This record gives sequence, structure tokens and C-alpha cells, in this order.
Amino acid sequence: MKRFLAFLVTGLAFILTFSATIGLGVTIAKIDPQMNTTIAYAKRVKPKKPQKVQPKQPANSVKTAPQPQDITVPVATVPQAKPAVTVPTPAKYRWASTTITYTIQTPSNYYRDIWQQAVSAWNETQQVNLVPATNDKADITLTVDATDNLNYAGMTTVRYFSETKNDLHLLAPTTSTIYSNNCDLYQYTTLERVHVGEHELGHSLGLGHSSDPSSIMYPTVCDNEITSGDVAGLVQAYK
Repeated sequence: MKRFLAFLVTGLAFILTFSATIGLGVTIAKIDPQMNTTIAYAKRVKPKKPQKVQPKQPANSVKTAPQPQDITVPVATVPQAKPAVTVPTPAKYRWASTTITYTIQTPSNYYRDIWQQAVSAWNETQQVNLVPATNDKADITLTVDATDNLNYAGMTTVRYFSETKNDLHLLAPTTSTIYSNNCDLYQYTTLERVHVGEHELGHSLGLGHSSDPSSIMYPTVCDNEITSGDVAGLVQAYK
């Protein structure tokens, strides 16, 4: 059951800053950011392999040895393997630069290590460069919390500006959270918690949910890894 705990579909907190300017960028009006959040989730049951049913032998029957058969398969009818097609994970946002700062805010050394492993996994894609923030203005804040909603293993609040780059809205400071009480309740292993962190951090990098059940960005599993489709999504977002 633990593997079916759904990831929280990214909470979207929209930061839209409007300003009127005169001359060389003198701001004369600004509207406070407006916050909106949408929540949705889904569950998936892993398909079971069908069991082969052996035919029953009649009473007092004698088994006969199978007879060899000659089978000719025309070469033209042999199916050819099709090359695998990589479907990029959709990106909704991006940071202005591929160098992105982060901070881990938890007193737990255990969860600090989990978040650090998630950071390393995305850095290994070589599409982004996540570096520790040197001040209190990190781009991404990684936290651990508890929730009363038992459907979620984690949540990400994404904020973005009206400004775009590569046709994607530029991200503002975001927060990704692992819900430790649900991970404990469903007895997630350490590796599964790392995958929860990878999923939520993927949202903070701008990726949406993937329709590929093997993707780390698939919304309802915790035991996947970063796929070539996830990497392709970053490539498209940050090109």
C-alpha cells in the first residue's frame, strides 16, 4: 500500500507583479502578489502478472511426451523492434539561470541527507547546477513537515513571475516539502523518501507531472528514478 501513496500535485502560488514605468525603469506602481493554490491527486495500482493455469489431466490418464513440430517463420513476418521514443516531461516554468540556489531547513540530519541525495540526483543530469545558498535568499527551500491529509507524501508550492524566458514563466522562490508523518505511516524506505524528494524538487525546477509511469515525475509512485524523459524536459526548458 505504501507505494500507492499519491504525490501532491504541485500547489501553484501565482506571483504576478504589475508595474508602470516612466523613463529608465522607474517604478511608480506595484500590486501586491496574489496567491492561488490548486490541489489534485490520483492513485495507481500496479498491475499484477497473470498466473498461468495448467490444464488438468483426466483421471488415470497417461502423459505422453511432446512431439517435435517443424515451424517455418517467413523472414518478412518477423517483427522488428522499434527504437524507444523519449517523451520529454512537460515543463511549465524555469529559472532565469541554470545555476539555482537551495537551502535545506530541517533539524533532522536524516532528512537533510535525504534532501541532499535528491539534489545530487538532479545535478547528475548536468542540466541544472543546484548550489547551497550563501544567504537567506535561496531560490528553493527544502523542508520537512507533517500533514493531516494522508493522501500526500510531499508538496511543492511554485511561485512565478509574469516575465517569461523560452516561453516559460520565470520562477520565484519556491518551497518543496516531504511529509514525514505519511512516510512513516506507510513505512517508506529511505530510498523511497529520496524519490519523494526528487519528485518534489523536480517541480521546483519547473517540471510538471509526466504521463510515463516510470518517470520520477509520475504523480502517484515513490519508487521511480529520473528518466531520460525527465532529463529531456529540463533540456527543453533550459535551452
